Amino acid sequence: MIDQIRVATLAVLFGVTASCVVQVPPPVTVAGPPASGALEYGMNRMGSDYRNVDVPSGRPEDCREVCLSDASCAAFTFVKPGVQGPSARCWLKNPAPPATPDENCVSGIGAAGSAPAPVVGIGPLEFNTNRMGGDYRNFDLPSANPELCRDACASDPRCLAFTYVNPGVQGPRPRCWLKNPSPNPSPDTNCVSGAK
Repeated sequence: MIDQIRVATLAVLFGVTASCVVQVPPPVTVAGPPASGALEYGMNRMGSDYRNVDVPSGRPEDCREVCLSDASCAAFTFVKPGVQGPSARCWLKNPAPPATPDENCVSGIGAAGSAPAPVVGIGPLEFNTNRMGGDYRNFDLPSANPELCRDACASDPRCLAFTYVNPGVQGPRPRCWLKNPSPNPSPDTNCVSGAK
């Protein structure tokens, strides 16, 4: 509403009709890695489990607190009651696996789940980002870990960029795409990318 008032005011000041005023949409921002303790509703972080407990309250916040109070916890997944038994279940994880959609879960990053360090010669992981095109090689990965794709690119002199695709998107397993030339990044919640 405030933007409409500003547009109308500018239109009067400069003597143009409101239909001549071009409204610019807000810029699109690509989300980075989630903050420690933020709840990711409808997301599962599969694998890397080292401990699990019942959550009698059925509240994902209680699972988050268990993770945040454990110095080893890099991530957690809360599973709703009735999915893995009568009680809700909390899974603590290290390292932090990537998030994948699952309506029965709520996940998040723990204190030990800071963003992975970049590999020499490659920039940081670009979460929720796809680099479309430029593919010269692609393959399935043995686990849902974008760092495996990053490392494959880092060790290949021809590779200038990569895109990791979550399991269940292009088949049951996660997929790695190596690229040359390096395409521009674009938002995509199913992918993690990077470039040299």
